Amino acid sequence: MSTLALQRTSSHQKKEVDKDAPKMTLWVEVSATLLLIGVWLLMYQDEPVNRLPENFVMPKPLTFKWPQQKFFVSKSGLNLSTYSWLPQGEPKALVFMFPGYGVHANMDANIAHQFVKNGYAAFELIPLGQGESEGLRGLLPDFSETTEDALNWIRTVQFDFPRKKSFLFGSSMGGAIALRVAISNRGNPFDGVVVGAPAVESDLFPWLRDPARVVAKYFPTLAIAPQLSSTDKPLCIDPNIDVANKADPLFYRGRMRAQTGVAFLDNFDWFSTNAKDLNVPLFVVHPESDAIVPLKNSQKLIERVATTDKTLIILQDELHNFFQSPKSESHIQVIVDWMNEH
Repeated sequence: MSTLALQRTSSHQKKEVDKDAPKMTLWVEVSATLLLIGVWLLMYQDEPVNRLPENFVMPKPLTFKWPQQKFFVSKSGLNLSTYSWLPQGEPKALVFMFPGYGVHANMDANIAHQFVKNGYAAFELIPLGQGESEGLRGLLPDFSETTEDALNWIRTVQFDFPRKKSFLFGSSMGGAIALRVAISNRGNPFDGVVVGAPAVESDLFPWLRDPARVVAKYFPTLAIAPQLSSTDKPLCIDPNIDVANKADPLFYRGRMRAQTGVAFLDNFDWFSTNAKDLNVPLFVVHPESDAIVPLKNSQKLIERVATTDKTLIILQDELHNFFQSPKSESHIQVIVDWMNEH
């Protein structure tokens, strides 16, 4: 057989292999997905609805309520629950708040109460699938859409308060949203960003990263990742806070949905590229013993951002939900003092 014939035969065989490659990839993905779902079904135990113990006394940080609720229409056409709390008289500045994963406004009301007590107007936007916002419970499809919704909502609020300074605030997932909103709004920068243990990177459940992407491709709403609320590690130094949160009907206690997990992973990748573009004053508070978002992530964030006006406060003897702890009032006051300086 001639050399030319051999080359043609080899080329033909290569094309056949290339032609079968997509089929093989699809087969591997489907097989892996079915295997993961099978394992998940064997392991899955839904977290029961908890009831508060008899004569349970609600911890003080959870006794504050939001006075005013409105709905804001998201890009996808669903209603997002928003809340506002205004001081008497003219506010000194505006604070736009974003909740952590699974959290709703009443769980942050103690923070807003202290902002208002110090003369600030506080507002909070609840993302899709959380609290009283519409959408499948626990499903956050995309952080870029959440950021766009947040910026549109902020502009509508700012219209009613012209020439007022604006700060962004968020803890955990809410911190990630606040930071992304600040970075994305380069044309009209905010006056400062305050975040607590921001979820811009995480070592939590690393073994689920690749499987989550496969499952999300075919079953995006499947609740597969372990619940943060069912971890054997407490989330707050006050155990009654954890008890109350698990019994709260608006608090999402289910497993993280596959697409939500992928949205977090994509957001981590986004921050690795864009964190350097943050050029507004930044104040970060992070517990040293945080088991959900490690302290090293905030330390890396501080190193990567462009702004020179940046502060990292490390809390001793606190856990991830430190804004609800018995010492939360002093933590919030430190934030208020920082905003007063800016």
